[in-house]
Amino acid sequence: MSGFKEEAHLITIPLYFVACICCLFAGYSSSRRNEHGFHLAFCLSVGLLGFILMITLFDEGNVARYVSTCIACCGTFSAFPLLLSWLTNNVGGHTKRAMAIGFVIGIGQIGGVLAPQ
Repeated sequence: MSGFKEEAHLITIPLYFVACICCLFAGYSSSRRNEHGFHLAFCLSVGLLGFILMITLFDEGNVARYVSTCIACCGTFSAFPLLLSWLTNNVGGHTKRAMAIGFVIGIGQIGGVLAPQ
């Protein structure tokens, strides 16, 4: 059973690496073009596509599920930094900006309270 744990950790490395590259690219592109909203909508659409593929390809095998998980990770992991950067660009003042970021992160963490493992 111990071999399974190492394998499970190792197969997450490519997922997080690809998601990190997508996150960096989305952040650079949205800041360069100053289009945070469009990039955020695109990333969320990619994440939704990944989750839909996960549901529809559940019985197709491990590779299909792994690729759909990679697509979902790319979309969802790229969306949150874009949301925070868009928020900080649209809220004026340091105090208001800090309160807005804290509020968004706090609301996002309610899911951990409502759906404990």
